[in-house]
Amino acid sequence: MQNLPAISNWLTRKLHPTEDGVAPSYVSICPQEGRRSYPQRARVNVNDKPAAQVVEDTIAALADIDESRRAEDHPLQKVKIHVYGPKGLDSIGEMVFSVGSDVDANARADGDGTREGELVATIRELRLIVGESVQALGKASSAGYTLALESLKENARLSHELADTRAALMVAEQSTSGGTVDRMIEGVLPVVAARMMAGPTPPTGGT
Repeated sequence: MQNLPAISNWLTRKLHPTEDGVAPSYVSICPQEGRRSYPQRARVNVNDKPAAQVVEDTIAALADIDESRRAEDHPLQKVKIHVYGPKGLDSIGEMVFSVGSDVDANARADGDGTREGELVATIRELRLIVGESVQALGKASSAGYTLALESLKENARLSHELADTRAALMVAEQSTSGGTVDRMIEGVLPVVAARMMAGPTPPTGGT
């Protein structure tokens, strides 16, 4: 496995009580399973153990997971180490480490236990969140625009149909009442003008 010294250094720092006096209770070992899933697969209790012993036990548990994954032809690539306070109510810190044999500069972007690595990991996570939010917003905006356009087309179509119906009714009324052609034209003109103001009929076929 790679990055074991970085894991040891980071974990040693986190095993000291915080400024608020919160002492670590246990270490959660969560290997990556899936794109962003890190379920807990091992736990190391701190109790009264010295930090060096807790680190050693954590590395041993991680090695067991790695060996098991290799036996299943599914090598371990990344692992999240999470340090919890009393009863698991307080998170003292967590970090994702790349431990696979193909660790490179891109893989180290998930954090290598150093302060610089933690900053890079945080920035990368924020970029992922922002990117996903923008994509979701774009999809919602596109769907809203399409719905509004279809609504406008439907309203225009109904307006044209209503104008045609009114024109036909006026012609029929003028014919049955024995009116002249001039009176018929005079009755239809307002309807024709209303249709012209409504604009051209939207296409019902393809673009």
